[in-house]
Amino acid sequence: MKSLANWIMRRRAQGLLKILEPYLPAEGLAVDVGSGTGHNAEVLRKATSLRVSEFDVADIHWVGPGPTIIVDDKLPLGSDSAACVLILYVLHYCPEPAALLADAARVSPSKVLVLQTTYKSPLARQVLRVQEFFFGRFGYHMARIAGLVPAGTCPLQPTRYFNRDSLEFVFAQAGLRILERNTFSHPSWPLRCDLYQLRKG
Repeated sequence: MKSLANWIMRRRAQGLLKILEPYLPAEGLAVDVGSGTGHNAEVLRKATSLRVSEFDVADIHWVGPGPTIIVDDKLPLGSDSAACVLILYVLHYCPEPAALLADAARVSPSKVLVLQTTYKSPLARQVLRVQEFFFGRFGYHMARIAGLVPAGTCPLQPTRYFNRDSLEFVFAQAGLRILERNTFSHPSWPLRCDLYQLRKG
């Protein structure tokens, strides 16, 4: 089961890389915030020339060196020390997403990449809740039962669900400007998968 789970997660990470690749810097430090299982960072290291540092609020990595733990939405890195910060499907877990984004922009003022699912209607919000349950908490507990992650409190507890307006309001709260927004979901699907390229100011 572990080999199948790793194959699935690597395929997912490779799909994310195809979305991110046009926006990634050629070199430097990439900061993966909410690195989870470690598969996204693993694929980035193999496919690019970037150095990748992983950060999360809990250590649930399956592959790679594992994350540095974040406390109080603060990244333990110097200002302007990274070529980019990646925040992939993470903000709905954050108690204070604007604070995390502001600190990400401190670390990489010119390039913060956010990939986030948003809902289009009140009904779609319920679809997002169900999707999040299966890909988040249910998936975590299945991985725990399979011995892929240690026993403990599930860190994948959503604090909110975003529509596009509420997400972009959080960007403004954090002092970030949208340079580009691209949608990677079918127009008829009630949820959006949006990639934002953000910068400070």
